[in-house]
Amino acid sequence: MVLHRALARERERRYPSAAAFLSDLLKVTAGEWSPHVPAALAVLDFQNLMDVVADEWIGSGIAENLGLDLGRTATVTVVAREKVLKARQSLIATGITSRAAELGLALGCRWVVAGAYRRFGSALRVTAHVVEAATGRSLVTETVDGTLEQIFDIQDRIAEITRAALAMETAADHV
Repeated sequence: MVLHRALARERERRYPSAAAFLSDLLKVTAGEWSPHVPAALAVLDFQNLMDVVADEWIGSGIAENLGLDLGRTATVTVVAREKVLKARQSLIATGITSRAAELGLALGCRWVVAGAYRRFGSALRVTAHVVEAATGRSLVTETVDGTLEQIFDIQDRIAEITRAALAMETAADHV
């Protein structure tokens, strides 16, 4: 976002001085956040590490449900799944392999949830990463084991981990 502001076409959207630009760059490299980065989160499809085509629905399903669950928060906006998929395809079309941080930056997000899964029979292992888009720094990485029949419990656990990592509050917390 700092670079987007620095290169903005409209003069009024750019930094007023080189010192202001440098200040935001230093904040980003120190892991602090500029007020110009929205509290937005993108959830990517989880990668099928076993490359079993019949299991592709698992990664999409985890992302879909995780996005819906995290979307019920009061403090963070979750980017629409269709927008995430479209941005990923655009990056791939330009020859950029869509890593989580790059995709988050393309979407204007502060954070990205990405991950992978393996299925062995009914056993399921899901690893989730919460990444800061601007720095590529991993805030949390967690592996959750269960069975395919427990996939909803696994998704709930990943949502809890994500909310804790981002100090997210559910809409019910504000009632």
